[in-house]
Amino acid sequence: MNGALSPSYVTLCLLGGGLLGWAYFFLLWLTARATPRVQRPAVLLVVSFLFRILVLLGGLYVLTRGNPVGIFAALLGVMVGRRVMTRSVLRRTPAERMGAHD
Repeated sequence: MNGALSPSYVTLCLLGGGLLGWAYFFLLWLTARATPRVQRPAVLLVVSFLFRILVLLGGLYVLTRGNPVGIFAALLGVMVGRRVMTRSVLRRTPAERMGAHD
């Protein structure tokens, strides 16, 4: 079987994409929480975006090496990672989402 189409390769790309997606959206959530507390929110937003997109695209390249099947599996994983991250944040109480602790 072709290495690019092996189940282990596709699974690796799917799981790696999920981890990258989770990290991307977790960092986005942290940025959104920090924005009201900084002096220059625009700088934070730009730097955060550049960091997140570089990590995501770099991770996708390292993971897939441009293989179309790998890219598809990894992007599917990114969408799953987004869903997992979103659900984990929504399970928290509003106070926990905003960073307040008892």
